Amino acid sequence: MPPASAWAHDGARLASSHEDGTIRIWDTANGALLSTLDGHQGKVWALDWSIKDRIASVSIDGTVRVWDADTGETLAAVDFHPYRVQSVAWSPDGALVASGNWNGAVHVWRAPDAPDAPVATLPGHSGEVRAVTWSPDGQRLASADRAGVLRVWDPETGAATASSEAHHRAAQAVAWSPDGARLASAGIDATVRLWDAESGLGLVAALEGHGDAVWSVAWSPDGARLASGGYDRAVRLWDAESGETLVDIDDDGARKGGPVLAVTWSPDGRRVASAGPDNTIRVWDAATGAPLAAFGGDTGEVYALAWSPDGALLASGGGDRVVRIWEAASGAALAELAGHRGPVWSVAWSPDGQYVASGSHDGTVRIWGR
Repeated sequence: MPPASAWAHDGARLASSHEDGTIRIWDTANGALLSTLDGHQGKVWALDWSIKDRIASVSIDGTVRVWDADTGETLAAVDFHPYRVQSVAWSPDGALVASGNWNGAVHVWRAPDAPDAPVATLPGHSGEVRAVTWSPDGQRLASADRAGVLRVWDPETGAATASSEAHHRAAQAVAWSPDGARLASAGIDATVRLWDAESGLGLVAALEGHGDAVWSVAWSPDGARLASGGYDRAVRLWDAESGETLVDIDDDGARKGGPVLAVTWSPDGRRVASAGPDNTIRVWDAATGAPLAAFGGDTGEVYALAWSPDGALLASGGGDRVVRIWEAASGAALAELAGHRGPVWSVAWSPDGQYVASGSHDGTVRIWGR
């Protein structure tokens, strides 16, 4: 698994995890190491940075820790041993932390005030909780598991407000709509499903059309459409209100590329980018599905893709160990950032668009300036 990373909300610092169980805080302007957070007894899988300048981390050692990002002090340590913690997420206001465990439990707790007394322990999933995410207003929590079950919780009371056997097989992704009214889930059963999150997870639409597992799903910035990509090599755009297919990008240009491992919307919602193991990044017109650009080709498999906040650039990472910056409109290669010693699994822009962080199989996180 690649190292984890998380940007501070001001974009000035980056937290990264390392094989030795430490977390390091970096100055993104000059790459200086600001502090090292030492306490975990195993590799850190996930990090999240709250708006209150606290960092939550989950480790293979079975613990969740909360750190003061300024001082490096451990504010809380919650031990879920012997069950591994698969996911963690801060509430939007930074007051609560939710974590999902391999034993099927979701924990909600207030840190650091009462780290040993969760606000709620939410049992109900029958197996590994693969995703935990807060609604945009922080009033609800959604979780999904490897059995395909989707649940919505009241994080204050711990009550399950809704549950659905959303997919016949594992749920791979879940995402709230920007207004928090609906949830989209994607599954190994080759469907994307839309749920009414306001009234008990009523099924709004089952979006069928993919011929294999759906690996990624993303809402458009305005919440009107969805993009999905899967192992059938297709990118599909859907009407989020009716569930109808708006654009079916399954022509030769898409299908010959192999599985679609990533889909992402441009910030203005006018374009969709997709990538996979065929070494090529493709940009599509989100209104028509017309191909706008295809670039890469000799770069190795593309595993990660991210738009810059202004929509002008794309960052990619993949099997050839290089991070590349592309002009999204033309596909021109603007920079090749070499230094990793293994495949690049993840890329992320800082909020101000001035830096790119990359995580690699070599165990490092690197920060690159534009």
